[in-house]
Amino acid sequence: MKHRDFSKIAFVVSAALLAFGYGVAVGRYQIFPYGAIKFGYDAIALVFDEREMIAKIRPTKHLLKARESGNGVVRVDEAQMAPGLTFISGFFDRGLEMRLIRPDGSIVNRWPVRFHDVFPDTSHIKPKWKIPQSDWNTDIHGAIALPDGSVVFSFEEPGLAKMDRCGAIQWTLPRMTHHSVDRAHDGGFWVPALRWIESASPFPALTPPYEEDTILKVSPDGKVLMELSVLGLLFENDLQALLFANGPDGIGLDKLDVTHLNDVEELRAKMQAYFSARKAAGHDPSSARVLGVYHAWVGESSAEARAAAAPGLAEYHSAASQAHGLTPGMADPASYRSHEQHRAQMKHLTFDDLVEQSRVLVGSAAEVREKIEYVRERLYLTDLAGNFALGGLSDAQVRAAMRRFMQQVAPAIR
Repeated sequence: MKHRDFSKIAFVVSAALLAFGYGVAVGRYQIFPYGAIKFGYDAIALVFDEREMIAKIRPTKHLLKARESGNGVVRVDEAQMAPGLTFISGFFDRGLEMRLIRPDGSIVNRWPVRFHDVFPDTSHIKPKWKIPQSDWNTDIHGAIALPDGSVVFSFEEPGLAKMDRCGAIQWTLPRMTHHSVDRAHDGGFWVPALRWIESASPFPALTPPYEEDTILKVSPDGKVLMELSVLGLLFENDLQALLFANGPDGIGLDKLDVTHLNDVEELRAKMQAYFSARKAAGHDPSSARVLGVYHAWVGESSAEARAAAAPGLAEYHSAASQAHGLTPGMADPASYRSHEQHRAQMKHLTFDDLVEQSRVLVGSAAEVREKIEYVRERLYLTDLAGNFALGGLSDAQVRAAMRRFMQQVAPAIR
């Protein structure tokens, strides 16, 4: 009897030690079922931390210790104030709100928002635990006021929306937008967004689950015109080493957050800063040179230009990618490798994409003139080089395209 009791005790102790040892290994090496345990722990911790928010008792997420006594605008320093009205967003009177205020803090207009009124359908939010459990469990994460009195704003990942000056919803974009909203020079908006990658990672070096940051170009009426993956830009330009410079623990996978995109701005503003800096340093801004190099083709019509340029550009890139194999005994020139990098960047874009986005200057004379003005204005180009040497086209075709450019496009460019 005693022998059986000892065997039972030994079995229980051994099982306990084994379970303890495996638990230590799970925590140390993050092996199965570490992910499930961490997910459950984080979910419970989140609910506990936001229990007062969920129960609509106290908006703890939005409360910070006041730095000044009083309410509203309590100190006015005109020397540090921008002239005119100020647009702000925050938590006011027990709700999210945007306000346009005067220097003394008095309100010109206000736009109160309730998340579930703006997005009653939350099926676009992934994973599900990110769905706000109440109108308090989110924040306004970027907002801008427009000249007509309307506002465009992003919640803290649940979506983007536009309201008119009276607070009526004009449109919503059910995407996981966040952090900022910036005006695009040609209309519309630039907005950071997220994609939840739970399986089948497009980047083998990264193991799901994780959040993939993307850049959205949104039209004035709330449609997505373009989406670029931040990770895709890094990998396609051979910059992925920047992600792993500090080892796998340095890229935020433990927080599911790899790149943490905060803002999107157009290069145009940077170019303005460049010219302003040159002027401030005593240089003549007109002496600065900015060169743009584009594949170009001018046809008798848009259809004729596209029909000639599409196969020609494809053959050009194909020949360029093979060029290093045509020079036996020579080192692999960086100029040839750059074609491979360029093709990698362009592989997700169709020929029509390249034309529509003015990445190539192809079309009728009128269309090419318009494209040149577009890229020149956006990038402050002072010089333009056109490459008409597309593959598989006859000498007569190339000369005709160049002649049309010189006769019908160049004279109109000032």
